[in-house]
Amino acid sequence: MVGFTPKAGEQVELRANVTLYEARGDYQLQVDAMRKAGLGDLHEAFLRLKIKLEAEGFLTPHANFLFRQCLKPSEW
Repeated sequence: MVGFTPKAGEQVELRANVTLYEARGDYQLQVDAMRKAGLGDLHEAFLRLKIKLEAEGFLTPHANFLFRQCLKPSEW
């Protein structure tokens, strides 16, 4: 089970064994695992959360100012 369906053009990383299909002389890949290439699922989840929080106004300079007002200077 992979957990996602790769889209055309999307890069993936595979863990596989290369075998030879002797009847035709073709090589085969027997894939054990596949994951998205790049920074990974955790980074993608972070980016989705960041976009959501920006849309809700939580990552604006004003929101940052208000947050710092709630903290003591030693907690910055």
